[in-house]
Amino acid sequence: TTPLPRDDPVIILESHQVRSTMRKIDITKAAGPDSVPGHTLKSCADRLAGVFTNIFNPSLQHALVPTCRKTTTIFPVPKKQQVRCLKDYRPVTLTPIIMKCFERLVLPHIKASILTDLDSHQFAYRGNRSMEDAISTSLHTSLSHLEHPNTYVKMLFVDFTSAFNTIVPHKQTTECQIQFSVETPDCLREEAVQQSGCEGPNATVPLSRWQEGEECV
Repeated sequence: TTPLPRDDPVIILESHQVRSTMRKIDITKAAGPDSVPGHTLKSCADRLAGVFTNIFNPSLQHALVPTCRKTTTIFPVPKKQQVRCLKDYRPVTLTPIIMKCFERLVLPHIKASILTDLDSHQFAYRGNRSMEDAISTSLHTSLSHLEHPNTYVKMLFVDFTSAFNTIVPHKQTTECQIQFSVETPDCLREEAVQQSGCEGPNATVPLSRWQEGEECV
């Protein structure tokens, strides 16, 4: 595949960054398709940091990730005790743990490039923000407005049941290609087809959900 042209500078990772991230691995998390446990990676962080740094940097330079590192195992986890349909399952993916480290290293750079485009009043799936912040901001904005004479406030509360089950993967892929220059070769789409929904957990899933939230505004 041919990487898409970018004007942004290439991210360069340092060994100490990779080492620090590997030392923070949660050893209770299940291993991915590569069957490499987190305990091994964490224990050998000092010796493996340089090796993975030499793998990560060429990947970033060429904007390509080895297919073996993008492979995931998807497990359907019931959302409720009595399962009646496919929507009652939550798709949970097991990604190679080392790729989760890679995502955590790259994530701050991605956030820095897109945070300015996000709505300042978006609180879901953003760090250091919560439902309490959303309520407080809404109340403050409304009450401040009502202090002026002859004013009123209208609020609309909308609750989407199983909202992320309505995500259409191919539409989201198109949006990612347009907005973030994410390339998805045809050969990768043949691995598995997910009709709807957003799998998790994953370090970069919140980014896709931010993008879905922007579509709803």
